[in-house]
Amino acid sequence: MLVSHKNTWVEQLALLRRSAGQRIWPRLLMVFAFSTVVTLLHHWLDGFSAALTPLPFSMLGVALGIFLGFRNNASYDRFWEGRKLWGELVNLSRTWARQVLTMIERDAERPTPRQREMVLGVVVFAQLLRQHLRDQRDVAELGELP
Repeated sequence: MLVSHKNTWVEQLALLRRSAGQRIWPRLLMVFAFSTVVTLLHHWLDGFSAALTPLPFSMLGVALGIFLGFRNNASYDRFWEGRKLWGELVNLSRTWARQVLTMIERDAERPTPRQREMVLGVVVFAQLLRQHLRDQRDVAELGELP
C-alpha cells in the first residue's frame, strides 16, 4: 500500500516512480502514436476513411463498467474487512489492558512493573503490526520500552 503524506505537487511528481504509471507508460505511448497516425492519415488523405459504428464501443464500455464496478466493490470489501479487524484488535487490546490493571493484585495505586510490561507488550504489538502492514520500519517511534 502506498501511503504518502507529501504536500506539494513537486513531491507528488516524485511518487510517479512507484506508481502504476511507471508500468503502463510504454503502452500509453503506443496508443498515442497509433491514434496520432490515424488522425494524420484522415486529415491529409482524402480517400482514407475509417467509418466505425458506435455499437462495439458501447458494448465494450458497458462490459468495462461492470468489470470496474466489481473490482471496486471487491477492493472496498477488502478495505472494510481490514478496518473491522483493526478495530477489533484495538478493542481487544483495551480490554486486555483494563483486565490486567484491575484483576492482577497490586499494593499501591500505581501499576506494578509486571502489569506495565504486559500492557506495553500489547501496545507495542499493535504499533509494530501497523508498521508492518504499511511496510515501515521505524522502531524509534515506539519510544523507550521497559
